[in-house]
Amino acid sequence: MADTGSWGLLVLGVVVALAIHSLLYGPQAAFVAEQFTPRLRYTGSSLAYTLAGVIGGAVAPLLFTALLGSFGSWLPLALYLAGTAVVTIVGVLLGRDPAHDEDEEYTRLAKGAGQPPERMVREAPGR
Repeated sequence: MADTGSWGLLVLGVVVALAIHSLLYGPQAAFVAEQFTPRLRYTGSSLAYTLAGVIGGAVAPLLFTALLGSFGSWLPLALYLAGTAVVTIVGVLLGRDPAHDEDEEYTRLAKGAGQPPERMVREAPGR
């Protein structure tokens, strides 16, 4: 669309791409958070988002510029995007299946953390 020289087509392409991106962003946040145990969830997801921003947000534009300057064609950029799509699919397939019982146990322990010790002992399972 950028090769056409049409400002309208370029804006349309960006709007459509951002609309698709927004549909993926919500489930992505839940998926990333579920990859970590409740104890490590904030740190793990924060680190994952930070590293993804550095790799995807800093390296990709530099690489695109170098590829376009070297080859003078959009084909190497398309191949790079196809490669990143394959890496993404493999990552999703290797993703951790959320263990809901683990979350429930963590919630139960967290609720007991604010109680006096004698009450926690009386309500402990198996007693």
